[in-house]
Amino acid sequence: MQRKHPQHQHNEIDEFYRQLETLYFTLESYKLQKRNVLTPT
Repeated sequence: MQRKHPQHQHNEIDEFYRQLETLYFTLESYKLQKRNVLTPT
């Protein structure tokens, strides 16, 4: 039962950073959309 624990933990950390990255990109694209709406091309 214990043998996969470190790997499992590592994957949880990876997943956390992946979600953080996704959130960041979502925010960035949201800001871009807002800017595009405010300044019509």
